Amino acid sequence: MCEGAAQLAGLSRLQFETLLSEHEIPISTLTIEDIREDIKKLR
Repeated sequence: MCEGAAQLAGLSRLQFETLLSEHEIPISTLTIEDIREDIKKLR
């Protein structure tokens, strides 16, 4: 997803992710609970 959004913005992925970070916009909308559930599935 980030790759396509970066292309639409005319930026490299690194530039796009840096811009998001500078504006405190999370790259992912995963919650800690989402991560815990994924870990359970992988075990």
